[in-house]
Amino acid sequence: MYKRSRRNLAILPIGTVRELTLLTDRQIRYYEQNQLIKPNRGKGGQRRFSLNDVDRLLEIKDFLDAGDSINLCRLKAIMVKHGMMPSKRAFSTLFCALK
Repeated sequence: MYKRSRRNLAILPIGTVRELTLLTDRQIRYYEQNQLIKPNRGKGGQRRFSLNDVDRLLEIKDFLDAGDSINLCRLKAIMVKHGMMPSKRAFSTLFCALK
């Protein structure tokens, strides 16, 4: 259990996450705005990411690097299907995908 809680510790600044994922700050903020990740905020409002946030960003990057053109609704639907997003968002995600 302790190992799982360590993965949830939000300690990584956006610069470190940028280097680990090779995503831009803009891309990282975009995924946050669209609720694909939810970093905590440190003192002064700086984003602090967990290892789980980094894993999710790497999974998103893998989908995009596969070469498929994919919109946000489809990406959310894929993430729900693969258990990468909480199921409480599934209904709104699937509704979005049907538009």
